[in-house]
Amino acid sequence: ALWTSGLVCVLLSGILFSASSVLVKAIGRHVPVMQIIFVRSSLSMAAGFTAGRLRNVKPLFGERRSWALLSLRGALGSGSMLCRYAALTLLPMADSVSIVFISPTITAILAILVLSEPAGLHTLAGCVLSLLGVAVVAQPPMLLGGWAGEGVPWTRARGLGVAFALAGAAMGSASQVTIRRIGLRERPLTVSMWFHATSLASAVAPLAVAFPAGPVLPSLLEAAAMAGVAATSFLGQILMGRGIQLMHVVYANVAGAVLFGEPTTALKLSGGVLIGLGILEVNREKGEAPGQPETDPLLPDALDRPSIAEKGFGVELGKRAGLLWDTGMSCVVCSGLCFSVSSALLKYIGPALPVTEIILARSVISMTCAVVLSFARPAGAPPLFGRREQYGILLIRGILGATSQIAVYLAVLALPLADSTSILFLAPALTAALAWLVLGEPAGQHTLVGCTTCLLGVFIVAQPPFLVGMLTGRPVPWTRERLLGVGAALAGAFLTAGAYVVIRHVGKQTVPLTMSAWFFSVSFFTILPAVALSFPGPLLLPSPLQALTLVGIALTSFLAQLLMGRGLQLMPAAKCANVNLMQVVYASLLGLAFFDEAISWLQVLGAVFLAVGILEVNRQKISLLNVAASEGHAAIHDPEGQHLLGATSDQDEDGLPSKVVEGVHSLLLPLKHEPHSGQQGSPLH
Repeated sequence: ALWTSGLVCVLLSGILFSASSVLVKAIGRHVPVMQIIFVRSSLSMAAGFTAGRLRNVKPLFGERRSWALLSLRGALGSGSMLCRYAALTLLPMADSVSIVFISPTITAILAILVLSEPAGLHTLAGCVLSLLGVAVVAQPPMLLGGWAGEGVPWTRARGLGVAFALAGAAMGSASQVTIRRIGLRERPLTVSMWFHATSLASAVAPLAVAFPAGPVLPSLLEAAAMAGVAATSFLGQILMGRGIQLMHVVYANVAGAVLFGEPTTALKLSGGVLIGLGILEVNREKGEAPGQPETDPLLPDALDRPSIAEKGFGVELGKRAGLLWDTGMSCVVCSGLCFSVSSALLKYIGPALPVTEIILARSVISMTCAVVLSFARPAGAPPLFGRREQYGILLIRGILGATSQIAVYLAVLALPLADSTSILFLAPALTAALAWLVLGEPAGQHTLVGCTTCLLGVFIVAQPPFLVGMLTGRPVPWTRERLLGVGAALAGAFLTAGAYVVIRHVGKQTVPLTMSAWFFSVSFFTILPAVALSFPGPLLLPSPLQALTLVGIALTSFLAQLLMGRGLQLMPAAKCANVNLMQVVYASLLGLAFFDEAISWLQVLGAVFLAVGILEVNRQKISLLNVAASEGHAAIHDPEGQHLLGATSDQDEDGLPSKVVEGVHSLLLPLKHEPHSGQQGSPLH
């Protein structure tokens, strides 16, 4: 009954893995982690040799052609085990177990990137939930320090523990993907033997040189505990294949509270629940049950069950509708989230580094991406910087984009995140007005109403003292910083609109990558004089975390543009506008969670006015497109939209390439003029 009951297997497996974690934590303060790994690996190797001999497995370590992948899998598995054991000794047990459980989510992401396995809405939702759960469990001071009285001291030990747990999860995920690449070429026992052999070898040298500590003579109780670690892990792995393993988080909370006096707070539990829900969502799409991140079965084939290599995390179940890249809704939602994260990273790092240094770093990273993409140009593609006769207009576009970037960054640093994001949403209305004035593009009553409503929304979000004092009796302090922030946001919206009108004027003659290259180059050379003069401050050597944040700003913006462009290829602009207004929600939540920025009813009212205005402007555009299509004319094209709305599928305010039609070639070849198909997917012509 035990082996045939999935529920019983789930419960027992969770108990065994939790017992293993309890034993590691109990002896980890006295017995070095490397010694625990050495003993566990030795016992596991002995069990593996015995099993191989009984089953006549030859060659036990597999074919020579697989040794490279097998050794990589072994190294990743060993590193994962080391990091997880270290996290257990540094963090409360429930925290370390919960964070390590993000591994299936990371595996799903790696399977998409490395193995090109499909991903859809469930994977997306699961990843977001799991990441949110890790943030809640880790409780960094910038997020939850003192919040609701549940902030925890962010000591060096806690920081290292969280880092070890995340590293263990990441390496465990990479190990899973490596197993997937090995496939059915090698037996699960062979894969396990390489893991334990690598773990054993990696533990010998540190123990020999006493790093970080030398071996100790364990007491009888500690020796029994180390044997128990190996035995419980072994039995837990056998039972794990029969059911879902998320009960481990519950057991870890109970064991930590009872045995080690670790308090279980609502935040810990909610974070664990979020991670669990995320894993369930990911696996709901993959069609298989989630398992313990440590997947090192000793004898999975001996029990006649499918091995990890046979099942494969994220195994392709065939073509399915709703894949991330083929669903406009998913692309737009992810794009908005990436843009919001980029703004939050900018606001986080802004007080520590000069804005000129941030822009310089982003320009260099983005230009590097553009140059790398240029090497993939097919035969007949134009030069990276375009043709000589277009240099003048491309230079203007680059200058407008570069100055817009500076203004946008200053606004994000000076204003609450929700306020700066909301005011920048004025750009589509300004673009429509400029296109009407400069390019003679048609505009009707919807455009007029939309522009007026957007201006009213900006007025409310800016909250001038006379308005707020009159309505609430509690005027927002109209400081010099707030005044400059509102001015910078308005300037950024105007300059962004001007850049889009220039792009509209350039039309199809220039590929998106060329306009991006000009933008990056102009941004770089525009910011150099300020950097040389140390204005507004000298360059600072960023810490590793700050350097990682700078890379994150560039990459999240780049990824956001790719997703937004794809979303506009699959959805009408009006629907994209509706979905992408979630950026205001993201910005408000990020500002509240990370920067303690309160949300007032006036901010909400102003954002609503801006949203209604944008939808009105896009309603006018869609109406004109439908009229043109019904009359058999060539498309009347959208006058560019803006980066937050995403009504421009080729460029953002920074000129990042985002139109990906058939792979990267659409970034590198001029677009063909085709009649409009009813989708707002190719607005830049």
